[in-house]
Amino acid sequence: MQPARNYLSATQPVRRDDFRSERLRVLAVLHLYVPERRAGGEVYVHQILRHLAARGHLVRVCCDTSRSPYSIDGVEVVPFQNHERLTEHWADIALTHLDHSREAHESCTRHRRPIAHVVHNHWQLAYHGISGANLFIINSHWVEQTTAMGRWGTDVFEPRDLDSPWLVAYPVVRAADHQVTRTGEHVTLVNLTRHKGAGIFYSLARRHPDWTFLGVQGAYGDQIVQEMPNVTIWPNQQDMRRVWEQTRVLIAPSDYESYGMAAVEASCAGIPVVASATDGLRESLEHAATYVSLKRLSDVGAWSRAVERVLARYEEARARAVTVQGRLRPDDTLAMVERALKMVAVA
Repeated sequence: MQPARNYLSATQPVRRDDFRSERLRVLAVLHLYVPERRAGGEVYVHQILRHLAARGHLVRVCCDTSRSPYSIDGVEVVPFQNHERLTEHWADIALTHLDHSREAHESCTRHRRPIAHVVHNHWQLAYHGISGANLFIINSHWVEQTTAMGRWGTDVFEPRDLDSPWLVAYPVVRAADHQVTRTGEHVTLVNLTRHKGAGIFYSLARRHPDWTFLGVQGAYGDQIVQEMPNVTIWPNQQDMRRVWEQTRVLIAPSDYESYGMAAVEASCAGIPVVASATDGLRESLEHAATYVSLKRLSDVGAWSRAVERVLARYEEARARAVTVQGRLRPDDTLAMVERALKMVAVA
């Protein structure tokens, strides 16, 4: 499939000084934000906003925060009720995703401000009733190819049907942020929800009482916590290096992943990943992981055999895991997003 005319290619050369002469006023209208919510979507958006702030742009977030206004990494965070006033009187461009995205789009329409929408999964836009934007920032190529962006009766579209510009920008992962001097002995799952595979996690623990398991609670979803003698449960973590220092193998038995940031981060730390063969994980990890077919997703025996294979050839699995690092280009990704936002803001 050839890219349409509105596709902004990630392979175009990027000049780092393209925007030094002009500052944008960027308003992000979100439901939650770091550090109160450290989930993949919030971390992804924060990486974009902190980059813009570091580049000299003025960045504000309006969200459902329980805190007084605060600043994090150069980003000013204020309560959600400020979004209408800031859209009208302050913003050059707005950015949104997930909850509150409908309000953000409506406000930008009223006040004639351009808006960029970050897309994390293939059903998000249809769910929130979003049919267009000045820019779509999509987190993977498979989501780009399967998002219901305009034809509500289908889950599939051809990107050339889009009237809005869009780009594919992988979530920003810096390998150096996940380097650890040691790893542990646990089989680890991050986010203990049903959809992330908590059932397989606890079934493996029962099947292998001689293995130790670490379950790290996620920032969203109903967390399934069971007390077992070989299972340790941790709360949601701000610094995932603490998790990697305790982990020997990460499992990702998700029934859906649009990208799989935790799996990529663990791979950067040299931790082998055993993952379900979702489109998102196969795109983000490629040959770096060991996969379990989606047809065997609920088969604890298949997961047991896959982990045993990794443990039996552990150094080989570690060597495959770190190959993820060679495909990460966070600076180029952020520069591409910055350039696209500037193009939209001044159009």
